[in-house]
Amino acid sequence: MSEIKKKYKQKLILSFACLNLMCVLFSSVGFYVLSMGNLKKNYASVVQSTLAETQKNINQKLEYNEFLAKNYLMDQVFYAYMQKEYSRYEGTQVLNNNLLPKGREMISLSKNNVLITLYIENQTIPEYFYHDTDKSAERSFSVRHISQIAEKPYYQRYRSKSGYLWWDQIDDDRERGRVSLLS
Repeated sequence: MSEIKKKYKQKLILSFACLNLMCVLFSSVGFYVLSMGNLKKNYASVVQSTLAETQKNINQKLEYNEFLAKNYLMDQVFYAYMQKEYSRYEGTQVLNNNLLPKGREMISLSKNNVLITLYIENQTIPEYFYHDTDKSAERSFSVRHISQIAEKPYYQRYRSKSGYLWWDQIDDDRERGRVSLLS
């Protein structure tokens, strides 16, 4: 009789242990599945909010740079200087007294690192530029003649587009991680 009780007791303990193990296993798997679902949902939410914030920051920078470009382009004094023909001395005076201060003002007002090259059609105003040997330059202003880029494909594309502001990666912008605003 005691052996029957022992076998019955062992079977009872074994079945109870299996039942407990199954309950723990099912609840663990259920908890794991729920927690992973919540984790994925929260991760996606965090990624979406980070992406939205990054997009907002990029748009603010682009809008600010467009504002600076429009500020330069809508200046009637600037256009008046671009329409006249100058002697060599007068052209240098226009460059030093008008174009360069306005360009430096744009650089100093910009919240971003900007490299501004103003291409002009007026050949009587001299060019002003640094040799582009410093690949890490973050802020600069230069004045070049449009003839420097007249044959470039991006200039031809720009001339055929409507509107006066156009974002594009030109020349070595892609390698340097930059974007150009053509206007």
